[in-house]
Amino acid sequence: MFKSVRAKFYRTLHQNPELLPPSIRMLLAISGGQDSQCMLHLCVAAQKRWQWKLAIAHCDHRWRADSTANAEFVAKQSADLGIPFHLATAKEIPSSESKAREWRYEALTVIAQKHQFSHVVTGHTLSDQAETVLYNLIRGSGAEGLSGIALQRWLTDSVKLVRPLLKVSRDETGQFCQERDIPVWWDHTNEDLNYRRNHLRSQVMPYLKDHFNLQAEVAIAQTAELLAAESEYLTAEAQRVFESMVDRNLPCALKQSAVQALPLALQRRVLRHFLQLHTGGGGNFDQVECMRAILPYSTGRTSLLAKGVWAEVQGDHLLMIKEGMIDGGVPQLDP
Repeated sequence: MFKSVRAKFYRTLHQNPELLPPSIRMLLAISGGQDSQCMLHLCVAAQKRWQWKLAIAHCDHRWRADSTANAEFVAKQSADLGIPFHLATAKEIPSSESKAREWRYEALTVIAQKHQFSHVVTGHTLSDQAETVLYNLIRGSGAEGLSGIALQRWLTDSVKLVRPLLKVSRDETGQFCQERDIPVWWDHTNEDLNYRRNHLRSQVMPYLKDHFNLQAEVAIAQTAELLAAESEYLTAEAQRVFESMVDRNLPCALKQSAVQALPLALQRRVLRHFLQLHTGGGGNFDQVECMRAILPYSTGRTSLLAKGVWAEVQGDHLLMIKEGMIDGGVPQLDP
């Protein structure tokens, strides 16, 4: 299993040479669980070959009674390997999984910037990828959500987040640690079914494997990879089209006939970008379809798309209107 996991790790690096290039300073986010422990030992084994400068960071959310012991466990692993250790402890206990994730990335970013690490590396796996895609599908998501976890993304202009184990399953990281006698900290909250993701992990995914496809995780993760590439292209194309349509003298308006003539996939993305640009968020399916519904008409107005914001057709213009524009009215345009 060591050779198989290591081969997948190296293959990911070779296929994506910008991912973790030689001689960089890397901050490894280590929880102590099997995935991050596997990632840690792969990076240590490759350190000499790639001339990486490694350090470990552990984030203590203070969720569990044993969180301090967990942090001490990771600190000992760091000391045993001779790798610098950094600990971030939450001042306030996060109120939800999403808040915990937000705090965690903020903490990792602060450590990386303070100590000049250019890359933060996490142990997200193919199993995490499949669960994320399935979770987003159930919630109702577009192509971006179904693209799952990105292999890499920027946390700041100078700090990149990298996930080099997205081709490796959780079963494989577990076997890797067992075969090499790598100690693992067991987080009992992984068994708590009050967390929705744990339902997917412990009940839904095993059911899919048993009754539909033994390789369900791989199949879902491959679909996410395909969608990610296509979504990246469509997003760039939609941005290009949008910039060609917007009137610099009147950025709140698009030419209606030009929007209507677009292929549906691009049309939806252009409208969503238009909405997000003027609201700072939003752009869900219902909002975009509400905007599409008025495109065929020479006059028309949507219901509120966001607080104080609606879209309106006036002649051959689709306008994004905000309360208070021109004394509560709308700009008057020549058709």
